[in-house]
Amino acid sequence: KDYSFGASIRNATSKKGILKARAVRLGVIGEPSAMNKKQFEASRKFADDSGIPLLCYTHFWRKGAKGAWLKGESMASVGTLGEVDEAVAEGWRAAIVVPADTKDRVLRTPKGEKIVICPHQTKGIQCDDCGLCDGRKNAAHIAFLKH
Repeated sequence: KDYSFGASIRNATSKKGILKARAVRLGVIGEPSAMNKKQFEASRKFADDSGIPLLCYTHFWRKGAKGAWLKGESMASVGTLGEVDEAVAEGWRAAIVVPADTKDRVLRTPKGEKIVICPHQTKGIQCDDCGLCDGRKNAAHIAFLKH
């Protein structure tokens, strides 16, 4: 069976040639830095040519880490609100998991950075329709309620 990116897009295309997918959440064993730059760039070009955003998160975002080259393409996956501030200082947008019982829909880091709870979790908006996790966007940071 073909599990390539191209096959995934072909499988998400109707018999009439209409692309049903409107976003691609990219991960290689959960980590996009496992790809080399050439593979990533090919995936980015394919997604761009298909008119769909490429969504990905790296745990290896710190300066000198193996995923640092993804800055501006990927979200930094962080573990604390303080790490959101650290990621911002290095030029990243961040994604964080917060407790499932978090009541606030907008959070702030110690340095005042705005974090919004994932719109799918608060309003049922699909990733295909949102794209807020596109690392190329200039937007708020994202929090996912733990599930």
